[in-house]
Amino acid sequence: MSLPSCTSMRAIFALILCAFCPVVLLGQVTEEPINHAVDPGFEDGTAFTDVGSGAPGWNNWTTFDVFVDDYMPHTGTYSATLPETFSQNYQEVGYGQWVTGLVPDATYVMTAFASIDYYDPNDSMQWGLYIGVQNFGRDKVQTIVFDYEFTPVILLFTMGADCTGADIWAWRGPGGEARSDDYGVWDYHNYLVNADFETNDFTGWDYWNYNSAITADEPHSGTSATVILDGEGGFAQLIPNLLPGATYGMKGFAKVANEGDMAWWGVKNYGSDQVDVEVTQTDYTEGNISFTMGAENTTAEVFFWKESGGQAYCDDFLVCKMIDAPGAADVSRHRTETLPDAFTLQQNYPNPFNSETTIRYELDAAGQVNLAVYDVTGQLVQTLVHDWQSAGSQQVRWDGRDAAAQPLSSGVYILRLQVTTLAGLAQRTRKMTLLQ
Repeated sequence: MSLPSCTSMRAIFALILCAFCPVVLLGQVTEEPINHAVDPGFEDGTAFTDVGSGAPGWNNWTTFDVFVDDYMPHTGTYSATLPETFSQNYQEVGYGQWVTGLVPDATYVMTAFASIDYYDPNDSMQWGLYIGVQNFGRDKVQTIVFDYEFTPVILLFTMGADCTGADIWAWRGPGGEARSDDYGVWDYHNYLVNADFETNDFTGWDYWNYNSAITADEPHSGTSATVILDGEGGFAQLIPNLLPGATYGMKGFAKVANEGDMAWWGVKNYGSDQVDVEVTQTDYTEGNISFTMGAENTTAEVFFWKESGGQAYCDDFLVCKMIDAPGAADVSRHRTETLPDAFTLQQNYPNPFNSETTIRYELDAAGQVNLAVYDVTGQLVQTLVHDWQSAGSQQVRWDGRDAAAQPLSSGVYILRLQVTTLAGLAQRTRKMTLLQ
Protein backbone atom coordinates (compact mmCIF):
# COMPACT_ATOMS: atom_id res chain seq x y z
CA MET A 1 0.00 0.00 0.00
CA SER A 2 1.48 3.35 -1.03
CA LEU A 3 1.04 6.48 1.05
CA PRO A 4 -0.60 9.52 -0.58
CA SER A 5 1.71 12.34 -1.63
CA CYS A 6 1.90 15.64 0.26
CA THR A 7 -0.07 17.22 -2.56
CA SER A 8 -2.91 14.70 -2.38
CA MET A 9 -2.99 15.03 1.40
CA ARG A 10 -3.40 18.79 0.99
CA ALA A 11 -6.33 18.21 -1.34
CA ILE A 12 -7.94 15.78 1.13
CA PHE A 13 -7.47 18.28 3.95
CA ALA A 14 -8.97 21.05 1.82
CA LEU A 15 -12.06 18.92 1.12
CA ILE A 16 -12.51 18.18 4.82
CA LEU A 17 -12.03 21.83 5.71
CA CYS A 18 -14.58 23.00 3.15
CA ALA A 19 -17.11 20.44 4.34
CA PHE A 20 -17.06 21.84 7.86
CA CYS A 21 -16.19 25.50 7.22
CA PRO A 22 -18.20 26.98 4.34
CA VAL A 23 -16.23 30.25 4.26
CA VAL A 24 -15.57 32.21 1.08
CA LEU A 25 -12.11 33.85 1.05
CA LEU A 26 -12.29 37.24 -0.66
CA GLY A 27 -8.66 38.24 -0.22
CA GLN A 28 -5.29 36.89 0.73
CA VAL A 29 -3.68 38.58 3.74
CA THR A 30 0.10 38.71 3.95
CA GLU A 31 1.69 39.48 7.32
CA GLU A 32 4.26 42.28 7.30
CA PRO A 33 6.94 42.11 10.01
CA ILE A 34 6.34 44.36 13.03
CA ASN A 35 8.83 46.96 14.29
CA HIS A 36 8.85 46.65 18.08
CA ALA A 37 11.06 49.72 18.67
CA VAL A 38 9.41 52.90 19.99
CA ASP A 39 10.06 56.20 18.14
CA PRO A 40 12.59 54.40 15.89
CA GLY A 41 13.43 57.54 13.86
CA PHE A 42 13.47 60.02 16.79
CA GLU A 43 10.69 61.95 15.07
CA ASP A 44 9.29 62.98 18.46
CA GLY A 45 12.26 65.39 18.54
CA THR A 46 12.91 65.01 22.30
CA ALA A 47 16.56 65.47 23.36
CA PHE A 48 18.47 63.20 25.78
CA THR A 49 19.15 65.87 28.41
CA ASP A 50 19.97 63.83 31.53
CA VAL A 51 21.03 60.35 32.52
CA GLY A 52 18.02 58.08 32.08
CA SER A 53 16.10 60.62 29.98
CA GLY A 54 15.47 60.87 26.27
CA ALA A 55 13.02 60.50 23.45
CA PRO A 56 10.05 58.20 24.10
CA GLY A 57 11.41 54.74 24.79
CA TRP A 58 15.05 55.89 24.73
CA ASN A 59 17.43 56.46 27.66
CA ASN A 60 20.72 58.33 27.99
CA TRP A 61 23.35 56.03 29.48
CA THR A 62 25.99 58.64 30.37
CA THR A 63 26.31 62.16 31.75
CA PHE A 64 26.84 63.65 28.27
CA ASP A 65 23.84 65.12 26.50
CA VAL A 66 22.74 63.16 23.44
CA PHE A 67 21.34 65.46 20.78
CA VAL A 68 18.19 64.84 18.78
CA ASP A 69 18.44 67.38 15.98
CA ASP A 70 17.62 68.05 12.35
CA TYR A 71 21.23 68.62 11.25
CA MET A 72 21.73 65.38 9.34
CA PRO A 73 18.86 62.85 9.55
CA HIS A 74 18.92 59.66 7.54
CA THR A 75 15.20 60.04 6.82
CA GLY A 76 12.49 62.27 8.21
CA THR A 77 13.34 65.35 10.27
CA TYR A 78 15.52 64.14 13.16
CA SER A 79 18.32 61.76 14.09
CA ALA A 80 20.25 61.09 17.32
CA THR A 81 23.81 62.42 17.70
CA LEU A 82 26.43 61.26 20.18
CA PRO A 83 28.63 64.28 20.99
CA GLU A 84 32.38 64.45 20.50
CA THR A 85 34.37 62.98 23.39
CA PHE A 86 38.08 63.17 24.12
CA SER A 87 40.72 60.49 24.47
CA GLN A 88 42.63 62.29 27.24
CA ASN A 89 40.04 61.32 29.84
CA TYR A 90 38.69 58.26 28.04
CA GLN A 91 35.15 59.61 27.88
CA GLU A 92 32.28 57.40 26.75
CA VAL A 93 28.78 58.23 25.57
CA GLY A 94 25.77 56.13 24.62
CA TYR A 95 22.03 55.55 24.76
CA GLY A 96 19.61 52.67 24.42
CA GLN A 97 16.04 51.40 24.48
CA TRP A 98 14.52 48.48 26.34
CA VAL A 99 12.29 46.77 23.77
CA THR A 100 9.42 44.78 25.26
CA GLY A 101 6.79 42.34 24.05
CA LEU A 102 9.24 39.92 22.42
CA VAL A 103 8.68 36.16 22.35
CA PRO A 104 11.01 33.67 24.10
CA ASP A 105 13.15 31.60 21.69
CA ALA A 106 11.97 33.71 18.72
CA THR A 107 14.45 35.26 16.27
CA TYR A 108 14.42 39.00 15.53
CA VAL A 109 16.27 41.33 13.20
CA MET A 110 17.71 44.55 14.63
CA THR A 111 18.32 47.26 12.04
CA ALA A 112 19.63 50.83 12.07
CA PHE A 113 21.54 53.38 10.01
CA ALA A 114 24.69 54.94 11.47
CA SER A 115 27.68 57.14 10.62
CA ILE A 116 30.63 58.90 12.29
CA ASP A 117 32.23 62.29 11.64
CA TYR A 118 35.82 61.09 11.57
CA TYR A 119 38.06 58.23 12.58
CA ASP A 120 41.85 58.06 12.84
CA PRO A 121 43.01 54.43 12.64
CA ASN A 122 46.48 55.51 13.82
CA ASP A 123 45.08 56.77 17.13
CA SER A 124 44.55 53.78 19.42
CA MET A 125 42.14 55.86 21.50
CA GLN A 126 39.84 56.65 18.58
CA TRP A 127 36.72 54.51 18.51
CA GLY A 128 34.12 53.75 15.92
CA LEU A 129 30.41 53.67 16.72
CA TYR A 130 29.15 50.43 18.26
CA ILE A 131 25.56 49.38 17.55
CA GLY A 132 24.15 46.31 19.25
CA VAL A 133 21.58 44.37 21.24
CA GLN A 134 22.00 42.69 24.63
CA ASN A 135 20.20 41.41 27.74
CA PHE A 136 17.97 39.06 25.74
CA GLY A 137 19.09 35.85 27.46
CA ARG A 138 22.08 35.11 25.23
CA ASP A 139 25.42 36.71 24.36
CA LYS A 140 25.19 40.28 23.08
CA VAL A 141 25.39 40.89 19.34
CA GLN A 142 27.09 44.01 18.01
CA THR A 143 28.86 45.61 15.08
CA ILE A 144 31.10 48.65 14.68
CA VAL A 145 30.61 51.47 12.17
CA PHE A 146 33.49 53.50 10.70
CA ASP A 147 31.63 55.02 7.73
CA TYR A 148 31.30 58.76 7.19
CA GLU A 149 27.91 58.33 5.49
CA PHE A 150 24.89 56.49 6.86
CA THR A 151 25.45 52.77 6.47
CA PRO A 152 22.93 49.99 7.18
CA VAL A 153 23.29 47.82 10.28
CA ILE A 154 21.59 44.40 10.26
CA LEU A 155 21.91 42.08 13.28
CA LEU A 156 20.15 38.79 14.04
CA PHE A 157 19.44 37.64 17.58
CA THR A 158 17.42 34.83 19.15
CA MET A 159 15.68 35.38 22.47
CA GLY A 160 16.47 33.29 25.53
CA ALA A 161 13.96 30.73 26.73
CA ASP A 162 12.65 32.99 29.52
CA CYS A 163 13.18 36.46 28.03
CA THR A 164 10.60 38.87 26.61
CA GLY A 165 12.73 42.02 26.24
CA ALA A 166 16.06 43.23 24.85
CA ASP A 167 18.27 46.34 25.02
CA ILE A 168 19.18 47.99 21.71
CA TRP A 169 21.90 50.60 21.95
CA ALA A 170 24.49 52.90 20.38
CA TRP A 171 27.78 53.61 22.16
CA ARG A 172 31.25 54.93 21.52
CA GLY A 173 34.42 55.79 23.40
CA PRO A 174 36.62 58.76 22.50
CA GLY A 175 36.08 60.26 19.07
CA GLY A 176 34.08 62.68 16.99
CA GLU A 177 30.33 62.99 16.68
CA ALA A 178 28.40 59.87 15.68
CA ARG A 179 24.85 59.68 14.34
CA SER A 180 22.22 56.97 14.11
CA ASP A 181 18.64 56.84 12.90
CA ASP A 182 15.78 54.60 11.80
CA TYR A 183 16.13 51.76 14.30
CA GLY A 184 14.11 48.59 14.06
CA VAL A 185 13.51 45.38 15.98
CA TRP A 186 11.58 43.31 13.48
CA ASP A 187 9.91 39.93 13.63
CA TYR A 188 12.20 37.69 11.60
CA HIS A 189 11.07 37.43 8.00
CA ASN A 190 13.38 36.65 5.08
CA TYR A 191 11.83 37.76 1.79
CA LEU A 192 14.13 35.38 -0.09
CA VAL A 193 13.32 31.73 -0.80
CA ASN A 194 16.05 29.17 -0.05
CA ALA A 195 18.36 31.97 1.10
CA ASP A 196 20.86 29.58 2.72
CA PHE A 197 20.69 26.93 -0.05
CA GLU A 198 19.98 24.20 2.49
CA THR A 199 17.54 22.58 0.05
CA ASN A 200 20.76 21.49 -1.68
CA ASP A 201 19.49 22.86 -4.99
CA PHE A 202 18.56 26.15 -6.68
CA THR A 203 14.93 26.19 -5.56
CA GLY A 204 13.71 29.78 -5.89
CA TRP A 205 16.75 30.90 -7.91
CA ASP A 206 17.36 31.32 -11.64
CA TYR A 207 20.93 30.75 -12.69
CA TRP A 208 22.69 32.00 -15.81
CA ASN A 209 24.73 29.93 -18.29
CA TYR A 210 24.61 26.88 -16.00
CA ASN A 211 28.00 27.67 -14.47
CA SER A 212 26.85 27.51 -10.84
CA ALA A 213 26.49 24.61 -8.43
CA ILE A 214 25.60 23.69 -4.86
CA THR A 215 28.58 22.61 -2.76
CA ALA A 216 28.98 20.98 0.64
CA ASP A 217 32.70 21.78 0.74
CA GLU A 218 32.63 25.50 1.56
CA PRO A 219 29.46 26.47 3.49
CA HIS A 220 29.43 29.59 5.64
CA SER A 221 26.99 27.79 7.93
CA GLY A 222 24.84 24.67 7.68
CA THR A 223 25.74 22.06 5.10
CA SER A 224 25.47 23.84 1.73
CA ALA A 225 26.55 26.96 -0.13
CA THR A 226 26.63 28.00 -3.77
CA VAL A 227 29.67 28.27 -5.99
CA ILE A 228 30.12 29.96 -9.35
CA LEU A 229 32.63 27.82 -11.20
CA ASP A 230 35.64 29.08 -13.16
CA GLY A 231 34.79 31.81 -15.64
CA GLU A 232 31.62 33.86 -15.99
CA GLY A 233 28.42 32.92 -14.20
CA GLY A 234 25.78 33.92 -11.71
CA PHE A 235 22.24 33.50 -10.47
CA ALA A 236 19.35 35.66 -9.28
CA GLN A 237 16.00 35.64 -7.51
CA LEU A 238 13.07 37.97 -8.15
CA ILE A 239 11.32 38.98 -4.90
CA PRO A 240 7.60 39.79 -5.35
CA ASN A 241 5.09 41.67 -3.19
CA LEU A 242 7.41 44.31 -1.74
CA LEU A 243 5.94 47.63 -0.60
CA PRO A 244 6.49 50.73 -2.77
CA GLY A 245 8.49 53.34 -0.87
CA ALA A 246 9.61 50.94 1.88
CA THR A 247 13.30 50.44 2.65
CA TYR A 248 14.72 46.93 2.81
CA GLY A 249 18.11 45.64 3.86
CA MET A 250 20.19 42.79 2.50
CA LYS A 251 22.87 40.85 4.36
CA GLY A 252 25.09 38.19 2.83
CA PHE A 253 28.37 36.30 3.11
CA ALA A 254 30.66 35.68 0.14
CA LYS A 255 34.26 34.98 -0.84
CA VAL A 256 36.47 34.24 -3.84
CA ALA A 257 38.86 31.31 -4.12
CA ASN A 258 41.88 33.23 -5.42
CA GLU A 259 43.47 36.55 -4.50
CA GLY A 260 42.90 39.09 -7.24
CA ASP A 261 39.53 37.61 -8.26
CA MET A 262 36.33 39.61 -7.90
CA ALA A 263 32.60 38.91 -7.64
CA TRP A 264 29.51 40.94 -6.78
CA TRP A 265 26.23 40.41 -5.00
CA GLY A 266 23.43 42.91 -4.58
CA VAL A 267 20.00 44.05 -5.72
CA LYS A 268 18.68 45.72 -8.88
CA ASN A 269 15.46 46.42 -10.79
CA TYR A 270 13.61 47.86 -7.78
CA GLY A 271 13.01 51.35 -9.15
CA SER A 272 16.45 52.90 -8.62
CA ASP A 273 20.16 52.28 -9.21
CA GLN A 274 21.75 48.90 -8.60
CA VAL A 275 23.28 48.47 -5.13
CA ASP A 276 26.00 45.86 -4.71
CA VAL A 277 28.87 44.53 -2.61
CA GLU A 278 32.26 43.85 -4.20
CA VAL A 279 33.75 40.53 -3.09
CA THR A 280 37.56 40.26 -3.08
CA GLN A 281 38.38 38.39 0.15
CA THR A 282 39.32 34.71 0.22
CA ASP A 283 37.50 34.21 3.55
CA TYR A 284 33.76 34.64 3.96
CA THR A 285 33.10 38.35 4.49
CA GLU A 286 29.81 39.86 5.62
CA GLY A 287 28.19 42.70 3.71
CA ASN A 288 25.14 44.87 4.42
CA ILE A 289 23.31 47.04 1.90
CA SER A 290 19.93 48.79 1.77
CA PHE A 291 17.52 49.77 -0.99
CA THR A 292 14.33 51.82 -1.12
CA MET A 293 11.59 50.63 -3.43
CA GLY A 294 10.37 52.91 -6.20
CA ALA A 295 6.99 54.57 -5.80
CA GLU A 296 5.39 52.11 -8.22
CA ASN A 297 7.67 49.09 -7.77
CA THR A 298 6.74 45.90 -5.95
CA THR A 299 9.57 43.58 -7.06
CA ALA A 300 13.35 43.54 -6.68
CA GLU A 301 16.00 41.23 -8.13
CA VAL A 302 18.78 39.84 -5.91
CA PHE A 303 21.88 38.49 -7.67
CA PHE A 304 25.36 36.98 -7.26
CA TRP A 305 27.67 37.28 -10.28
CA LYS A 306 31.24 37.24 -11.55
CA GLU A 307 32.60 37.69 -15.05
CA SER A 308 35.94 35.85 -14.91
CA GLY A 309 38.51 34.20 -12.65
CA GLY A 310 38.27 31.25 -10.32
CA GLN A 311 35.47 30.04 -8.12
CA ALA A 312 33.32 32.35 -5.97
CA TYR A 313 31.09 31.31 -3.06
CA CYS A 314 28.09 32.82 -1.26
CA ASP A 315 25.76 31.74 1.53
CA ASP A 316 23.24 32.90 4.14
CA PHE A 317 21.52 35.77 2.33
CA LEU A 318 18.85 37.77 4.15
CA VAL A 319 16.46 40.41 2.79
CA CYS A 320 14.58 42.13 5.60
CA LYS A 321 12.45 45.21 6.26
CA MET A 322 14.33 48.28 7.56
CA ILE A 323 11.90 51.22 7.25
CA ASP A 324 8.15 51.14 6.66
CA ALA A 325 6.78 52.87 3.59
CA PRO A 326 5.89 56.55 4.17
CA GLY A 327 2.39 56.82 5.56
CA ALA A 328 2.21 53.16 6.56
CA ALA A 329 -0.23 52.78 9.44
CA ASP A 330 1.42 51.53 12.61
CA VAL A 331 -1.83 49.95 13.77
CA SER A 332 -2.05 47.67 10.75
CA ARG A 333 0.76 45.36 9.71
CA HIS A 334 -1.18 43.55 7.01
CA ARG A 335 -1.29 43.92 3.28
CA THR A 336 -4.37 42.63 1.47
CA GLU A 337 -3.84 41.38 -2.05
CA THR A 338 -6.81 41.32 -4.40
CA LEU A 339 -7.14 37.83 -5.79
CA PRO A 340 -7.79 37.25 -9.50
CA ASP A 341 -11.43 36.64 -10.40
CA ALA A 342 -10.54 34.28 -13.25
CA PHE A 343 -8.08 31.53 -14.17
CA THR A 344 -5.81 32.94 -16.89
CA LEU A 345 -2.57 32.16 -18.70
CA GLN A 346 -0.96 35.23 -20.22
CA GLN A 347 1.12 35.24 -23.38
CA ASN A 348 4.78 34.77 -22.56
CA TYR A 349 7.00 37.84 -22.93
CA PRO A 350 9.06 38.37 -24.95
CA ASN A 351 7.65 36.26 -27.76
CA PRO A 352 9.43 35.29 -29.97
CA PHE A 353 12.36 34.91 -27.56
CA ASN A 354 15.97 33.85 -27.68
CA SER A 355 17.58 33.20 -24.30
CA GLU A 356 14.74 33.54 -21.80
CA THR A 357 11.04 34.35 -21.55
CA THR A 358 8.68 35.11 -18.65
CA ILE A 359 5.37 33.28 -18.19
CA ARG A 360 2.67 34.79 -15.98
CA TYR A 361 -0.61 33.24 -14.88
CA GLU A 362 -3.40 33.88 -12.38
CA LEU A 363 -5.15 31.36 -10.15
CA ASP A 364 -8.59 32.25 -8.81
CA ALA A 365 -8.42 29.33 -6.36
CA ALA A 366 -5.74 27.21 -4.74
CA GLY A 367 -4.97 23.92 -6.43
CA GLN A 368 -2.49 21.48 -7.90
CA VAL A 369 -0.68 23.28 -10.75
CA ASN A 370 1.11 21.72 -13.69
CA LEU A 371 2.81 24.06 -16.17
CA ALA A 372 4.61 22.26 -18.99
CA VAL A 373 6.13 22.82 -22.43
CA TYR A 374 5.46 20.50 -25.39
CA ASP A 375 6.75 20.41 -28.95
CA VAL A 376 4.34 20.53 -31.90
CA THR A 377 4.14 16.71 -31.97
CA GLY A 378 2.80 16.68 -28.41
CA GLN A 379 6.04 15.41 -26.86
CA LEU A 380 6.74 16.75 -23.35
CA VAL A 381 10.04 18.65 -23.32
CA GLN A 382 10.05 20.44 -19.95
CA THR A 383 7.92 20.69 -16.79
CA LEU A 384 8.19 24.18 -15.32
CA VAL A 385 5.83 23.88 -12.33
CA HIS A 386 4.38 20.83 -10.59
CA ASP A 387 3.21 21.92 -7.17
CA TRP A 388 0.30 22.99 -5.00
CA GLN A 389 -0.08 26.78 -5.24
CA SER A 390 -2.27 29.32 -3.48
CA ALA A 391 -4.66 31.61 -5.32
CA GLY A 392 -2.99 34.70 -6.75
CA SER A 393 -0.63 35.87 -9.48
CA GLN A 394 2.32 33.65 -10.35
CA GLN A 395 5.23 33.83 -12.75
CA VAL A 396 8.05 31.60 -13.95
CA ARG A 397 10.91 32.02 -16.41
CA TRP A 398 11.98 29.52 -19.06
CA ASP A 399 15.39 29.49 -20.72
CA GLY A 400 14.50 27.42 -23.78
CA ARG A 401 16.07 24.19 -22.48
CA ASP A 402 14.63 20.72 -22.05
CA ALA A 403 14.46 18.59 -18.91
CA ALA A 404 18.09 17.52 -19.43
CA ALA A 405 19.18 21.19 -19.56
CA GLN A 406 19.95 20.92 -23.27
CA PRO A 407 19.15 23.88 -25.56
CA LEU A 408 16.13 23.30 -27.78
CA SER A 409 16.11 24.07 -31.48
CA SER A 410 14.22 27.00 -32.95
CA GLY A 411 10.53 26.47 -33.49
CA VAL A 412 7.03 26.71 -32.05
CA TYR A 413 6.34 25.17 -28.64
CA ILE A 414 3.07 24.68 -26.78
CA LEU A 415 2.72 25.96 -23.22
CA ARG A 416 0.00 24.16 -21.24
CA LEU A 417 -1.26 25.20 -17.80
CA GLN A 418 -3.45 22.78 -15.86
CA VAL A 419 -4.86 23.35 -12.37
CA THR A 420 -6.95 20.96 -10.31
CA THR A 421 -9.08 22.66 -7.66
CA LEU A 422 -12.13 21.67 -5.64
CA ALA A 423 -14.19 22.80 -8.66
CA GLY A 424 -12.41 20.36 -10.97
CA LEU A 425 -9.77 20.52 -13.72
CA ALA A 426 -9.13 23.66 -15.78
CA GLN A 427 -6.65 24.09 -18.63
CA ARG A 428 -5.16 26.90 -20.75
CA THR A 429 -2.62 26.81 -23.61
CA ARG A 430 -0.40 29.28 -25.45
CA LYS A 431 2.03 29.07 -28.37
CA MET A 432 5.62 30.23 -27.89
CA THR A 433 8.26 30.82 -30.56
CA LEU A 434 11.90 30.09 -29.76
CA LEU A 435 14.59 31.64 -31.99
CA GLN A 436 18.09 30.30 -31.41
